[in-house]
Amino acid sequence: MEFFIPHNYEDVSVKYQVNVQLSHNRAPLLLDLDYFVTVAKAPHHQTLHLSPIGQLYVEAQQPKPVERDQAITIRAHEHNEPGAELVRLQCDEETATAFYLNYDPAQAVPGKRYTLKGMENRFGRDISVYPDLAVLVPFGFKEASSR
Repeated sequence: MEFFIPHNYEDVSVKYQVNVQLSHNRAPLLLDLDYFVTVAKAPHHQTLHLSPIGQLYVEAQQPKPVERDQAITIRAHEHNEPGAELVRLQCDEETATAFYLNYDPAQAVPGKRYTLKGMENRFGRDISVYPDLAVLVPFGFKEASSR
């Protein structure tokens, strides 16, 4: 997908919010996520990674080398209920920056918010994860098996 937004300001940065919605037979195919793009000067190119139902594109930390024993764990659980874990994934040094987190949409409650947490395994420190909160199954989503 490619789109053009004119940026006519030379001395001002502009922050745009982009929301992409895609559906088939009125059933959403993508997660409802807001993407924020900050443009300091034109031309500006940025890739937006869209997340289909069942996969959430996650950015866990700034790209940098990660030692094998410093791999990270990413967890998704019901918001405000850390014990209600939906999925857990350990990433190695090659995949620790950005990836798709696969989860079973049948296990996620439509409209419920899920919190994503990241932890560096070696030191047990939290790391920033984007998005940190997501609705993984939109209202109105129907599984292929139930159609």
